[in-house]
Amino acid sequence: MNEDTSTLCSPFLSIANYDDNNLDPQILLFLNKAKDLLVNRQVVSVPTETVYGLAANAFDDVAVSRIFQAKCRPQDNPLIVHISDLKMFKSLFNDESIADSILAGPYAEPIRRYWPGPLTIIVPRSESVSDGVTAGLDTMAIRMPSHPVVRRLIHECGFPIAAPSANSSGRPSPTLASHVMDDLGGRIPMIIDGGPCLGGVESTVLDALRNPPVILRPGGVTWEELCRLPSLKGLQVYKRDFSDAKLEQNPTTPGMKYRHYSPTAPVLLLDLKYFNESASHSTTFGNRSDASSSKDSTYADNNSIANGYRSNLENQVNVSKKCSGNNDDINRISNARLCMIKARNRVVTERLKLIKESLNYSKNSTQDSNLNMNILAVLSVTEPEIPQGLRDNGGDIRWFYLGDLEDSDEVARTLFAALREADHFKVKEIIVEGILDTNAGLAVMNRVTK
Repeated sequence: MNEDTSTLCSPFLSIANYDDNNLDPQILLFLNKAKDLLVNRQVVSVPTETVYGLAANAFDDVAVSRIFQAKCRPQDNPLIVHISDLKMFKSLFNDESIADSILAGPYAEPIRRYWPGPLTIIVPRSESVSDGVTAGLDTMAIRMPSHPVVRRLIHECGFPIAAPSANSSGRPSPTLASHVMDDLGGRIPMIIDGGPCLGGVESTVLDALRNPPVILRPGGVTWEELCRLPSLKGLQVYKRDFSDAKLEQNPTTPGMKYRHYSPTAPVLLLDLKYFNESASHSTTFGNRSDASSSKDSTYADNNSIANGYRSNLENQVNVSKKCSGNNDDINRISNARLCMIKARNRVVTERLKLIKESLNYSKNSTQDSNLNMNILAVLSVTEPEIPQGLRDNGGDIRWFYLGDLEDSDEVARTLFAALREADHFKVKEIIVEGILDTNAGLAVMNRVTK
């Protein structure tokens, strides 16, 4: 960070009670200060309806470069342009017919229904936008946020902002201003505290330049909502319905190429809907493992679930041994302090037995005399307190709620905060129990496998 920006660092500027129709003079002062910073090529963390963003003038190469510097973000990872209204959208294009064709084509209905809101669209690039925003591609990602603070700020600035999530690259996205401070405090001059983000996961990225149209990144607007629109007939989801190695290497939107949304601890994804009687296997996603088999929407009986889960733990140990060439990683994983992020299953007893299986496996796979000092942090949706059946397993157990399995929106809102809370307790491994990949669950499962 440049010397001049370090002198600008300050505590949060809190405008959580923002009312666009009744602006407090102090809030106007905050917004004017943020505007001055953005006009002068600096970055500012801003609240949005999805997650907190790190904003800079999307037209200015120097300003955009400061986003990458603060986040330690790879230069070939494009950014999303944020606008305040359709007038600003049209002003991005020298040829008005380009904007008119976009607004009249397959994007017309999604824009009418979901702007402002958590929907990003892929469009032909504006020549005015910085190369750093587009990563040199001939397209750009753009959206109109619904959060009144950031829209007012963009309007006051008179230019669009580029705004990825305001976190260190690869970390879970911030849904509170305090999360931004944890990652970027001291690196950026201002953090505007707008309270908790209502969405909790990033925007949906829709590419209707392709035929059929594709959701490149699931997010706040669901596949179920978009596929009902006649202009998006045949809508696909990247990675669910198809893969494209070339697109992966030259992504048109964030969240496709690099490891994202990751806490410090390694993550084991336990997706019970993939277990069946016949098989189980494990797929490694960076530092995550997915215990799964055929896509069966029904849950298997407890024995097959437990056996599949135990097999996955063994696989993770073997993966670590292969990577390290010695027993250090085996001990690190099997002796780890565990964290489980749970989404509710109606059959609570099976879930608790499954957790006990994992604990028993860890105990039986190590001679470490300090095993009982390990921490199991459970972010649960089934019980307000730790069940008696888990209290006799030893170790220090932290118990938290995540959300209801039948309310994927709630799980989406709390996911990133839960991952960060797990890190707060210094857990050495995080076991994430998946939910159905429908509605907001598609975005949740996308994040935990990144």
